Amino acid sequence: MATTDEQLDVHAGDRLGERFEPALSDEFASRALARADRLQTFVPGITAVQLAVVLLLAAVYLTTSFYALHHTDLWAHLAFGRAMVDGGTLLAAEPFGVETGDQPFINVSWLAQIAGYQIYQFAGPTGLRLLHAVLATAAIGCLLPAVRSRRVSWPWAIAAAATAYLLSSTVVGVIRPQLVGMVALPLVLLAVGRIARRRDPLYWLPLVFLLWANLHGSFVLGIFVLLVVLCDSVLTARRKQTPSRLTPHASSLKPQASSLTLTSLCLLATCINPLGPGLWLAVLGFSGQANIADIVEWRPLVLNSFGGAMFFATLLVTALLLRLSPRRFRLSEVVLLLAFAAATLLSMRFIAWWALIWPWVVAPHAMAVARAWIGRAPSITPADRQPVRTLIAVAAILLALVWAPGSHAVLADRPLTVARAANSETPILLAEELNNRQFTGKVFAPLAWADYLLFSSEGRLRPLVYSHVHLIDPGAWSDYRQIDGGAAGWLGIADRAELRYLILPRRDETARLIVSHPRTVIRYQDQQSLVVELLPPAEDAVGPAAPVAPSDGVPATQVHDTREDTSKG
Repeated sequence: MATTDEQLDVHAGDRLGERFEPALSDEFASRALARADRLQTFVPGITAVQLAVVLLLAAVYLTTSFYALHHTDLWAHLAFGRAMVDGGTLLAAEPFGVETGDQPFINVSWLAQIAGYQIYQFAGPTGLRLLHAVLATAAIGCLLPAVRSRRVSWPWAIAAAATAYLLSSTVVGVIRPQLVGMVALPLVLLAVGRIARRRDPLYWLPLVFLLWANLHGSFVLGIFVLLVVLCDSVLTARRKQTPSRLTPHASSLKPQASSLTLTSLCLLATCINPLGPGLWLAVLGFSGQANIADIVEWRPLVLNSFGGAMFFATLLVTALLLRLSPRRFRLSEVVLLLAFAAATLLSMRFIAWWALIWPWVVAPHAMAVARAWIGRAPSITPADRQPVRTLIAVAAILLALVWAPGSHAVLADRPLTVARAANSETPILLAEELNNRQFTGKVFAPLAWADYLLFSSEGRLRPLVYSHVHLIDPGAWSDYRQIDGGAAGWLGIADRAELRYLILPRRDETARLIVSHPRTVIRYQDQQSLVVELLPPAEDAVGPAAPVAPSDGVPATQVHDTREDTSKG
């Protein structure tokens, strides 16, 4: 049967497809593979675990960078650093004229104060915001290998580090020397996990403690962890009645000997400071200081707060793991959990340390429970590296740097001012007005404002108290609390303390009480605050000066007394 032209075309098309389509497909595949090879050459691939670590640290950096500079003890620490830098020596006494009474002057964080002020000198508020984000990121970054050293898989280590940041979110937002301790404690935990197999912690951990003891008093917690682990290793060795054998690539020292050597070296390192071994007595006695009991963050933890709810949730998880974990809890784990949990219950400030200890302890048990219930998770081979993940990681880092206010200010060459870098509670306008009018002398100011007023006035204003309440005489602290609460004898206290100005929140009940007294006159007020001058007793007959309407050219937020300006002290 004869074939039509259409049928011939179809058969020809089929033959052409058989002849050319495989060739085209092979060529396309080869080109794609060539492009992938070239991409692999120019962009080294990373594993999924490495990408997860980068994403976690970028998220921590970005999240922390949005915390504004706090309005409390940061500025007092910077004022101490400035006093030491300008004076060229360490401080031997309280430099700002507050009443210390018999309170010994001990400045544990001298090195952190000097370093912080020099960063402020060099980079201003931008440098402080960058420092804050870097320290928080370093703390979580150091916790990752610390958890891994306990033979925990990478996914569980990443989950533990993320949990630590979430638990510490109530305190990590404040930049203070404590953040240095939050970097150092994970290094202690890392050394504890490595010392039974390797000797390198013997060389670097004492250097960490040498710096830590001059940066913040929390070094005692690191020594406590080492002592607990040392006691556990000794008791374990005695129970076994045979020497512990190390792995072929580990130290020749026995585990208990390694722990003893490490603890001894670190303990000696903490004595290299301006106070020597006496620093221990000073730091251990800090918790017994009467004044700090009145500070909110040193009070017992309560459930009706985010930090309290998170803490009690961790206790519930711990109870479940104690019941379900196929892995035995070591004595050191139990002691660390009990000690840090008790300290957190007694003082909510300790939630920062619980946030680091708790994930490190429970991560191996959580992984063991998960594997017992759902089986071993598939492992990720080191060869599983993809350039696309590298590109995602680089994009995440760049986005974090661009979006973070501190690093964005550096990249855009637009340094942050104090007004843009500090939180809204910082009395910036008040401080500028007091400096412009050259107010000097001893003043009453709310504890939340005193640090910034002290720093911004370069010591010309001397608040009755500021955030370093452990340095303040208990009697002076009691006087402050009575004036702050509007007690009946506030005027006599102010006269006895030789206060000339009282700086008060504008809408505070105490402010209404004080401004109604005949011996007070308002010298300045804005939307946030007011400054009241306390007239000498001889001027009682003058009577109170009623605020007048602002004159032309005077901002509406400022109200001046009509009498002669006596603000210069």
